Order: sequence, then structure tokens, then C-alpha cells
Amino acid sequence: MLFLAPLLSQVANWQAVWWFGCAYALIVTVLFLIFVKPVLNVTSTDRLPSTSLRAAQVLRNRDIWLISLAFAFFLMATMSSGTFLLTYLSAVRSMPLARAALLSSVVSTITIFSRPAGGVLPDRIGSRKRPYLLGLILMAFTMPLMAFIGSGMIIGLVIAQGLIGGHVPTNIFPAGVEVVRGERLSGLVIGVIMVGQNAGMLVGPIIFGVLVESTGGWPLAFGSLAVMCLLGAVVGWLAAAR
Repeated sequence: MLFLAPLLSQVANWQAVWWFGCAYALIVTVLFLIFVKPVLNVTSTDRLPSTSLRAAQVLRNRDIWLISLAFAFFLMATMSSGTFLLTYLSAVRSMPLARAALLSSVVSTITIFSRPAGGVLPDRIGSRKRPYLLGLILMAFTMPLMAFIGSGMIIGLVIAQGLIGGHVPTNIFPAGVEVVRGERLSGLVIGVIMVGQNAGMLVGPIIFGVLVESTGGWPLAFGSLAVMCLLGAVVGWLAAAR
């Protein structure tokens, strides 16, 4: 959308952007209803009376919450960058809005390819923990550079972030499911991880915005992204994931 929105607004108007988003959502909904079918073969084991007990065990599982917290720190960093990068490129680097929007969309575009690769890698090396830890650590080194490198090098930096960042969520979710060793409880596990995801999406941009308006300005705000990613790596390392 960051890439298409400027084009749509120039060809038509800003209302066209919202109508395009509406049409896209409807098309995806129709495709989902056509191709994604529910599993109807429910066995008696899915109605075991111990389900609530096992669910309580999941909610008390320390490792699930550590993985969720690691993902929260990752989303704090990525959502902060995704929220403010367009403003930074336009206001500080004096880029035209269309070019700034294109650069801001590169990370999400690259993850379309890096996330499937992130699913293949753990199967080859026998670990989901190492890929998401490596992704968090490398993101900690690349994200703060946005405030210090030349404008011409930003494209290489956002491509690198897309290649690296795609490995984190792809391995975070299955790592949580594998920790509980029960596929029937995967929905609850993903729900716990989503708590961390949504909390990170909420808190990260707030912290980043406050730092931008502080005396440290943009350099301090982008520097905080390294702290967020490294905290995520530490917490993720403490989890007993494979």
C-alpha cells in the first residue's frame, strides 16, 4: 500500500486509496472462503476432559511467555520503524513522498521471500531458536544505521532488514507450538504469542515517538531499536525452545 497509495492519489484522489483497500480485503475474503476449508473429521480425542487442564498448563508455561515477550520486542522495533520511516525520510532526508513511500515498503516486500526461506532453514539445521536469535541480533545492528548512513545507502539497508527480519516471526510461532509438544493446543499458544505481538505494536511506536521529540531526536529514537531487538534476543535465548 505504501507503494500504491501515492500512485492512486495522483491518478485519482485519496479516496481511491481507501476504496482500493476495501476491494482488496473483499477479494482476499472471497479467496479464503473458496480455498480454505475447515477440517470436519473431529475425533473423540478432541473432546477430552483434560483440555481445560492442559490449557491452564500452557498459560503457566514460562517458555511460551518468554517467546511471546521476545516477539513483543521484535514488533516494538519493526513497528516503530514502519510507522515513522516515511516521516523521517520525507521530513529529515527531504525525499519526495512517492520515493519515501517506496523505500518504506521495501522491507515488507522483501519479507514475502525471506519468510518462506526462514521456514526452510530451521528444518535444515534442526533449530528454530538459532534463526530467530540471529535475526534479532542482526536487526539490532542494521536498524539504528538508518539515522547515520547516506540517503543513497538506505535502499540497501531496508533490503537487508527485509531479508533478516523475515526469519523471526517464521520461527517464533512454531517454536512456541513445539515447546508445549501438543498440536491441539497450538491455537492457544499462538494466542499467547499474539498478545506479545499486539503489545509490541502498541508500545514500540509510542516510545519511538517520545524519543523523536526528546533532545536526542531521531538518532536516539533509531538507536533505541537496537536495544529493543537485543532485549528480544536475550529473552528469546532464555526460552527453552529447540
